[in-house]
Amino acid sequence: MKKLVSVLLAITALAGVFTGNPGSDKPAGRVYAAKAVAEQTDFAYGRAPLTASSIAAAAATGNNKEDNTGIGQQENPHPGDIDPATYASLIDELMQIGHRRSHPDHKMNIDGEIRLHYAQNSGPGRWDRDAAGIRTRLGFNADIFRDWRAYGLLDGQKSISNYNNRLSLARLYVTGTIGTTALRAGSFGYLMAEGNVYDSGFDGARLDFGGPVKYTLSYGETNDTIKTYVATARYQDFDYNLEAGVYHYQTDSSIRRQTTIRTLSGNYNFSNFGLGAMVLDSSVKDNRGEGIGYVFSLNYGDLKTWRPGTYRIFYKYYNQPQGTYIAHQMNGRGNSMQGFKGQGAGLNYTLAENLVGGIEYYDLTDKISGEKGETWWSHITHYF
Repeated sequence: MKKLVSVLLAITALAGVFTGNPGSDKPAGRVYAAKAVAEQTDFAYGRAPLTASSIAAAAATGNNKEDNTGIGQQENPHPGDIDPATYASLIDELMQIGHRRSHPDHKMNIDGEIRLHYAQNSGPGRWDRDAAGIRTRLGFNADIFRDWRAYGLLDGQKSISNYNNRLSLARLYVTGTIGTTALRAGSFGYLMAEGNVYDSGFDGARLDFGGPVKYTLSYGETNDTIKTYVATARYQDFDYNLEAGVYHYQTDSSIRRQTTIRTLSGNYNFSNFGLGAMVLDSSVKDNRGEGIGYVFSLNYGDLKTWRPGTYRIFYKYYNQPQGTYIAHQMNGRGNSMQGFKGQGAGLNYTLAENLVGGIEYYDLTDKISGEKGETWWSHITHYF
């Protein structure tokens, strides 16, 4: 009986290894995520993988009463047991899994996305131009040595109307750990203050450490700034989170203006519904002397790109002077304005496995000129 219990525990542990997080409803062996490179793990290392079915088969072999010659064997007095040699072999295999996984897996993992999008814009002058295009992203990653991994991302953009035509190596960076601190260095994507301050490429280094309060320290530059410092502190509980951040940078222009943005935010989630609020304070004031902004958000649903029928709905109200953001996440005209206020809403829906469609609407007003800009932005994206 003790042997049977041991084998059952071994099977349970092994199943957890091969399926990842037992509490997750994602398919085993693959992680689907928009704008990210999936990380896959190969436990075989050139050998046939040790699976729960192989353990069961071995156990069944140990309990057979007859071999393939038809000659009877002595009945096992404990039907729940397996023979000591098989048991020892299984335990040795289980112990070796962790040992083998400690060595780098140099296999290159590749995945990506292709997106068709269309933006219908209205407003004065240059704002009144529709845009459409195709964007393709191909991500790749591989272990370089223990606890360190390299990532890259090719980004191709093709214009249908008023969009970009280019192909670039948009991301190239390494991640790893130094003690209990996680390090990311190179050219990578950076989401600052939930995208209300910045959401694009960042060249530099980032450190994440601490707990239960998680701290982040970063230094580098963006397409619009140099000498960019970031410091945040975040507390995450089961149904809410709080974050304080400081973003200091120098504009990459002839003016070389120093700017510091301070943020304080919180989000509360219950079931599939969430509420959020953020205050942003900039050291640089606009022409009306305003430097304090805020964003309120609502969201509902739980989008999963691999599960058809799942969705996410969001609504945001913005009031942000120009000094409170570098390059905003939104698909509206806010980045073309001298600060903006107004609303944005959207729906993303998984049409089929790894196929997502969405539509967003933005109604914004320039905080200085008072001019209005409206945008209907839609997309269909396939992940592979």
